[in-house]
Amino acid sequence: MKDSLQRLSFAFAIAALTIFPWLGNSYQISFLTSILVWALYALSFDLLFGYTGLLSLGHSVYFGLGAYGAALAIKQLHLSLWLALLVGMGIALLAALAIGLFVVRVKSHGFIIITAVTSLVFYLLAQSGRELTHGNDGFSFTTPPIVFGLVDWSFSNPIVRFYFALIIVTLAFLALWWLVRTPLGQAFRLIRENEVRAEIIGYPVTQLKFMAFVIAGTFAGFAGAVYALTNRFVSTELFHWTISADAIIWTLFGGAGTLIGPVVGTGLLFWVKEWLSEVWKTGYPLLVGLVILLLIRFAPDGLVGLARRLIGRRNST
Repeated sequence: MKDSLQRLSFAFAIAALTIFPWLGNSYQISFLTSILVWALYALSFDLLFGYTGLLSLGHSVYFGLGAYGAALAIKQLHLSLWLALLVGMGIALLAALAIGLFVVRVKSHGFIIITAVTSLVFYLLAQSGRELTHGNDGFSFTTPPIVFGLVDWSFSNPIVRFYFALIIVTLAFLALWWLVRTPLGQAFRLIRENEVRAEIIGYPVTQLKFMAFVIAGTFAGFAGAVYALTNRFVSTELFHWTISADAIIWTLFGGAGTLIGPVVGTGLLFWVKEWLSEVWKTGYPLLVGLVILLLIRFAPDGLVGLARRLIGRRNST
């Protein structure tokens, strides 16, 4: 019954999103496209933190590498849209493999510190390589069209960008939804809940952490590549640690370890930020900080967890 309701809700959400471009204006379509892309990034972080218990402050590294990989593949190598997407993912995958070999062996606060340092190092490297990255000024490029037979769908059209992002994010969500329900996903959860117990039982904890780290990094790179292709612009700000902090906030706000939580958190906080930019430009950090503190106190499992508890209480009465 629970799974059927979740599937029905998911199908309804996708159906609503599918018809949205025909109801909204260009700005609203672009705004929702941004939410979809950043939600994919938050989903990748949820696999690492929400399901495996690894709090990384360097997740932006893989997002930035994916974005720059895709952008440079188009601007410098003149590759197609799909090859650029694969290049962005591939670079993030290789970086996650190399970095993960070292960081997953460090536990608790050490892991957090090392990942934060990693983010800082990559940000400084990107800044120092301005001839390639163009620093904080960044650079723009033209995303190749999606070609189906004799039809070219140009990325200058916000509707094309929206549907591209919607399809990509939906497929990624389904892939992660499947993954967390496999034995591998269950092993990730066991590590999050009790790492010592997992080791005693005989799980190869370090190897499992490494796998989670690499998969999450690859999905973050995937999100970065989609960001680059839909925005047609990249800058070194994508490597900054605040991008990692955003993923943490969105995930905690919506509900870690739920997959749907980061999507909800990203969408709501994007909307709040947009609304506050009109009435109180400096209020977003203050409001988000207050809300996070309240959630930690009264709903540590986020909005999705709170909603589930309320529904459970109502059904039990």
